[in-house]
Amino acid sequence: MKFFGLSVLAVLISTTSYAQDASEVVDIESYNAKLPVWGTSWNAGSDSVGGYYPSFYTGFAPRQQTPNRLHIRLSRGNQTRVSVILDDKTVMDYAYDLQARSDFYKDMLDQEYINISPRKSDLTPHVTYFNSVVANSDVSSTINAFNSGQDSKVVLYKKSLDLLKKFNALRTYDISLNLSKELLAWRDEALALAGEEIGEQDSMAIVNQMLWARVNSIRNLTESESASLQNLKNKASILSEEGFVLAAVELLKSVTDGKYDFKVLDEASMKFVAALNCTSLENCTLNYTELSSIYPTGSWENKTKDDLGNRINIYATVGVNAFLDTGSRGDVDHIRTEQYYGFAPKMDFEDLGNGYHNPAVRLWPSSSKKESLNISSRQDAFWAVKRGGVSSGCARLATGHVWELRNTMPVQNSLVKNVYWFGNDSRDFDLYDINADGTKEIMGVKYYIKYDLTGSSGLAKREGEGLDLNDNVLDYYEDLYGSRGVYTLSDSGLVFHNPSVSIQTASDVWGTGRSHRKVVSRKTVEGDFKLFEQAYEQDKVQLYTSDKIRSFNSGLSGGGKESLSKRFVRLMGRVKGCAPFADKEACGMNAFENEKNEILREIR
Repeated sequence: MKFFGLSVLAVLISTTSYAQDASEVVDIESYNAKLPVWGTSWNAGSDSVGGYYPSFYTGFAPRQQTPNRLHIRLSRGNQTRVSVILDDKTVMDYAYDLQARSDFYKDMLDQEYINISPRKSDLTPHVTYFNSVVANSDVSSTINAFNSGQDSKVVLYKKSLDLLKKFNALRTYDISLNLSKELLAWRDEALALAGEEIGEQDSMAIVNQMLWARVNSIRNLTESESASLQNLKNKASILSEEGFVLAAVELLKSVTDGKYDFKVLDEASMKFVAALNCTSLENCTLNYTELSSIYPTGSWENKTKDDLGNRINIYATVGVNAFLDTGSRGDVDHIRTEQYYGFAPKMDFEDLGNGYHNPAVRLWPSSSKKESLNISSRQDAFWAVKRGGVSSGCARLATGHVWELRNTMPVQNSLVKNVYWFGNDSRDFDLYDINADGTKEIMGVKYYIKYDLTGSSGLAKREGEGLDLNDNVLDYYEDLYGSRGVYTLSDSGLVFHNPSVSIQTASDVWGTGRSHRKVVSRKTVEGDFKLFEQAYEQDKVQLYTSDKIRSFNSGLSGGGKESLSKRFVRLMGRVKGCAPFADKEACGMNAFENEKNEILREIR
């Protein structure tokens, strides 16, 4: 595959120190060097279930327990962006959470609940790599220094945030917004376009443009908020800049429902300060750290046309939906019985059955393809998400990304159902200022794989062929984005012209249980915007077997519970540790511990 004269795979492999026989894994770089460039590989040995294995997450993303501090957006180009606001609780729990996961995984191995060396098989020991990275980092020293009274909460926060950035270096961003600048631009653009009287239908779209792509309100405004917005509209031309900004900030705080009501560390004073601080025109800022991950995503096996007539990939479900919490047949931890789902969560966001799940297509790469992808010669099977039309309606992710997304969400399903999924109209891009440097870009990801299915029905749709790693990347972009009038090629890459975006209103918020195919509120943004492509986060999942749990049946066990095997797999995605001063109920630790104790008692 050529990218402006360069081999994409050569560039990617060189950055991951291509080698299966690398030295002992002691840091995130050496861990990544052990993994395929893209996807997950294994040997489908005799201990597998139909050639597949259950798995769990062995990566380093933090868990956010506050639902509205998670933003999940599917957009044109076949990618999902997951942006996580890192508040003070999330940051200070981080080291404890990593240690809890490492300790739990070791315990499951030591007590032989799980086995990562099954008979006649070869599985990459991701969990061993994960535990080694944790052990050789500052995780334990950070915990010990605080527990012993040596460090304050301020120091714990700083050390934990440094750890988080180290483990997620290519996708953590220090956000620093000048709210005066942002809100005055909003006054001059979005608010100026509103009619004399702002109706309920328009009000949410208007407030969702206060901080570009960062407000994401999913409710109608209250009477008080509507009055405040109308008052800002009426007085925009006569209020001083400071008067307008201070009033707009109060509205921002209200419509975001506490989203930015947390503390961050001011390193100059080494004190906690409010993330959102606005006392004057000159002192009005929003500062915090955000983790934004961009995942390649499979879409519906159909096409549509964009506004210029280009044939592009289409999504079966769009708008704003809540993740489900309806029990064993539809929730964020839905473990399907069909083996090709790999016993990973099928994260449902629509009652029709649509949601996020694993690639569900298995490939058998040739020796040369294995070498290109950094796959062990001993492993024969490969999962890679197809970034294009492949599904009957779901959105597909890499297996590592499915598990990472679940680990990013709250432990309790009762909280996860308050996490909303934003599906753009299939024609609309994710235009976002990912690092808050003042430059909006079209979001993308460095992932270039194509393949076909061996057939159009039955299990043939679950086996892939024609794995292509060498196609011209410009042809790949044409398939993702269309070409006519959409973008041009510059020396620095693709530049998109006048992209359309989805600006959700109340009419786009469907909740659950309805089928829909379009977003009501769309907007064309005039101008040229570069393509930003984030590095692919390599799949960090441990495949395993279990002599204690072998059955993945579809029936229910006594008391209306799911089969024990399914419940155990779900448990592996809910591990949680928290700082000693945290509310153990709110942070999710109690929920995990209670479920763990119940399940392990039944297994024994």
